[in-house]
Amino acid sequence: VKANVITGNDGNNLLKGQKGTDTLIGGKGADSLEGGEGADKLFGGAGNDFMSGGDGMDSFAEVAGDGSDTISDFTEANADGKYGDFIDLSAFYNKDTLAAVNKAGGTFSDALAMMQKDQEDGHLDGVIDGNNYSDQIGEVDLYLNSGVDAQGNAVAVKGDDLTYKNTAVVCFAKGTLLRTVTGDKPIEQVTSGDLVWTQDAGYQPVRWIGSRYLSTQDLEDHPKLTPIRIRAGALGCGLPKRDLVVSPQHRMLVQSQLSDSSAQETEILIGAKFLTQIEGIEVEPNGRDVTYFHMLFDCHQVVEAEGALSESLFTGQEALKSLSPAARMEIAVLFPELFQPDLYHRPEPARPLATGAEGRDIAERHSNENTSLVVRDHRVRQSHQDRA
Repeated sequence: VKANVITGNDGNNLLKGQKGTDTLIGGKGADSLEGGEGADKLFGGAGNDFMSGGDGMDSFAEVAGDGSDTISDFTEANADGKYGDFIDLSAFYNKDTLAAVNKAGGTFSDALAMMQKDQEDGHLDGVIDGNNYSDQIGEVDLYLNSGVDAQGNAVAVKGDDLTYKNTAVVCFAKGTLLRTVTGDKPIEQVTSGDLVWTQDAGYQPVRWIGSRYLSTQDLEDHPKLTPIRIRAGALGCGLPKRDLVVSPQHRMLVQSQLSDSSAQETEILIGAKFLTQIEGIEVEPNGRDVTYFHMLFDCHQVVEAEGALSESLFTGQEALKSLSPAARMEIAVLFPELFQPDLYHRPEPARPLATGAEGRDIAERHSNENTSLVVRDHRVRQSHQDRA
């Protein structure tokens, strides 16, 4: 089925998708967007817009100051109860706006609770219990409705029906410590512009950071997304310093002579799921929900997490596909060439990327010979280099 991109002009447009995965972009007027069938993406643009996703897992965009928008059929889940619509509201409801709201008199425990309270009157606008927090939250102006009642009146989405999964608003912190210019910092506290240590270029500014929440049910439905736990010391040389939990595809830097005999490199990045033959590296046994964080620099980097060396987000095509539509939209603004076929070129990885077969072979060699995956603590090596 054909996927269409339909763009309006500066007037008041009526845009209709068909059966494919359509993208509808309203422009500057007071537009009406109807996605139709399929997993559609709807961008109202400037002006007071009315959007209906139709059937399928639809994604919507809300931008500060772009008018008062209405989504008429935002659903938490489709008929089988698994997948629903999505709108990224994390620009308005996050740890920074939470802190600002609470400083202004709010008493919210987390950003999700703050957003849910804002939705109680059916209108996301920063006015909560009669208090106007729009200066702290931002220029959000959105009516989220789930449909109409028997009399034809709009039915607002319940605040409690807004979750991590359908809004990208995160309050569950994993607490993984990253090395930054101000010391080790939990990843959920890292924001764009923060200086994070990289092995090749020193402290570099984060260009984008995002997160994705997966519930216990999500992991049961998609077991291949279950995280990998790397227990303290499992890599060797006492690293990581604490248990490190990463997604299965997330790559760790392996430094050893054994990797040279297998993949012709003394330093190589290997997906965590290929290292589970190593004692202390295993599929997360608890099976509970998880929030994955993604961090992007101007180029692929090796960073330090819980003392161990790991990768930043690699913007290869498969990695980009794994992100939410909203995350891809954010990255497209920063790096448009990644999404334009005529401009795209595969980015250069910070280190060679092991294939699955290479990664498993290296892990098996290390397991059989009971040797570390790292040669030594890189901080010790760096201090020697600094004194040289």
